[in-house]
Amino acid sequence: MKQPVYVIAEIGVNHNGDYDKAISLIDVAVKAGANAVKFQSFVPEKLAARNLKKADYQHHGDSAPDQLSMLQNMAMPEQWYSPIIGYCKEQGVDFLSTAFDQQSLQLLNKHKVKTYKVASGEITNLPLLWQTGQFAKNIILSSGMSNLADIELALANLAHSFLHQSQPVNTDEVFIAYHSVAGQAALSERVTILHCTSQYPAPDKAICLNALETIANAFKLPVGYSDHSQDLLVSSLAVAKGATIIEKHITLSHDLPGPDHKASLEPHEFYDFVKQIRRTELILGSGVKSAQSCELQTKLIARQTLVASMVIKQGELFSLANLTTQRTGIDAASPTKIWDLLNTPALKTYQAGDPID
Repeated sequence: MKQPVYVIAEIGVNHNGDYDKAISLIDVAVKAGANAVKFQSFVPEKLAARNLKKADYQHHGDSAPDQLSMLQNMAMPEQWYSPIIGYCKEQGVDFLSTAFDQQSLQLLNKHKVKTYKVASGEITNLPLLWQTGQFAKNIILSSGMSNLADIELALANLAHSFLHQSQPVNTDEVFIAYHSVAGQAALSERVTILHCTSQYPAPDKAICLNALETIANAFKLPVGYSDHSQDLLVSSLAVAKGATIIEKHITLSHDLPGPDHKASLEPHEFYDFVKQIRRTELILGSGVKSAQSCELQTKLIARQTLVASMVIKQGELFSLANLTTQRTGIDAASPTKIWDLLNTPALKTYQAGDPID
């Protein structure tokens, strides 16, 4: 049976360094029916160089002069992890995080986090990616700003990490692991690739949902979608395209200071967002083509059955001359049986208009 789409509420840095806001955002995700919440784990000084400029989208709603200053205001303190992970467990929602440096990766491992999200910006950070493979039971690999070659190299490094305890000595070594039966099996069991457009918000012309099928066909792995659009439609379309995971940023208010609030969904929007995904799953169905239970009465009324066009005496042979079709509203012989009935004897006498048994 097909598993429901796994919906991740991306809290990211939208807690703004406020623990109570983080808890409130978890509550929003739980109430909406999300499967997981995701945070971001980083040491600001390890992630960004001094005086590094902010991306264009990061200027909206954030007054910090550079990326390092911005990140320092939004880092998730280490003392939050135990209570937040515990709270997520109590509420029945998975805790996920993205590690942006080795120290943060070690912290997630310390807290026994099983599923790790690799951010689009880290898909080429091979040392971090390889170490992630050592710790993670499952990996969600985001592919914004990437082409198929970037994704393949990342998967090759993960395959090597899954199979070996020591780091590779060259690129050839990771591709040997990637092309091995064991490497492909490990990737199939543990990795989902998210299509993503790393722009906030992402314009329609840059979303390219057909890439979901391209990625799935290229790597034969489950795919998902990290949604940076500004409406509720795109993720539902992604589900229709085969996405098994959907990730969407949430916020308590678009008006809060910070780079991601504008491109996130407020609580009422996120509730509708999850409902629409679940409705999309319902509409898509199992993929089995069969008569639905709600169609059965219509089927009985709308489909014609074989009837006698004249009196047919017992023992008389059925023919195109004495058989016709008509809506009768009863469970009689289908016209699909007509060729088998021709030139066979009637087992009883039929009056004109009688349905054929």
